[in-house]
Amino acid sequence: MARRPGRRQQRLRTRPAPYHRIVGDLLALEGQYHGSAALEDFTDDFSPVSCPHCGAEVTVAVGACGCYLAIRDGGLGGIERRALRPAPAEELRDPGAWMHATAVRDEQQGWLCR
Repeated sequence: MARRPGRRQQRLRTRPAPYHRIVGDLLALEGQYHGSAALEDFTDDFSPVSCPHCGAEVTVAVGACGCYLAIRDGGLGGIERRALRPAPAEELRDPGAWMHATAVRDEQQGWLCR
């Protein structure tokens, strides 16, 4: 992610409303289109992903439905839910590291956890 403060970064520091829209625009300018689009609607988002440790297909749910990881029971219909835990800031990679550092700088940490 770009680290040089430009006009958009300076505008972001003024804490405009809605903050998430400008962060989304900055992500899009850096080619992070999925992250940018995801910021527009966090009411309910379900993203199928592979577990980085075992490769199992899981679903990450974020929004009004809760924040959890869903693991299907081998096609038997059962679902095991596990609560999502925040990652330590020092372990984040971009664009997450950039989003976290920007929110902390702008005193908008609550926005990340909405």
